[in-house]
Amino acid sequence: MKVGDLVKENWGMERTGVVLVELPRPPSSPVRMRLFKVLWGTYSPTHPTLIGPLWESQAEVISESR
Repeated sequence: MKVGDLVKENWGMERTGVVLVELPRPPSSPVRMRLFKVLWGTYSPTHPTLIGPLWESQAEVISESR
C-alpha cells in the first residue's frame, strides 16, 4: 500500500478511499503495521471529516497508483 492507492476497508463500514500519506511511527513502537491517512468517499460515525486513519491490516488495495 502506498500514497495514491485506492483502498477498501475490509471491516466495519466497507467504504473506499484514496491514501493521502503514511503516518510516521515512533522508532520504539512495537507495532509493525503501517498507519495511513485516507480521504474517504463517505463519512464515518466516529470521525466528523472525510479524512481519517487506516491501519494497513484493515484495508485491501483496489487499484494501485503509478
